[in-house]
Amino acid sequence: MMMRVVTRYLSGLGSDLRFGMRSLRQRRDISLAVLATLTLGIGATSALFSVVYAVLLRPLPVALSLAAMGIVASCLPALRASRVDPMVALRSE
Repeated sequence: MMMRVVTRYLSGLGSDLRFGMRSLRQRRDISLAVLATLTLGIGATSALFSVVYAVLLRPLPVALSLAAMGIVASCLPALRASRVDPMVALRSE
C-alpha cells in the first residue's frame, strides 16, 4: 500500500519536472531570472546561516566569554551614566 503511494508520487513528480523544464526551455528570459533568483537565494541563505552559526550557535571559549561579560559589565553603567544630564546631577548633590 505504501509503495503504491510513493510510486504514484514519484511518477507525478517526474512528469511535473519534465513539464517545468520544457516550459523553462521555451522562455529563456524567465529561466534566467529563475536561475538568478535561486542562486541569490541559496547564496544569501548559506551566508546568513554561516554568520548565525559563528555568532550564536557555536559556544564561545571560556576566555572569550569572560572578556565579553567584562565588556558588557563595563559598558552598561557607562551608557546609563551618559544619559544623565550633568547639570541635573550637579544640582542634586
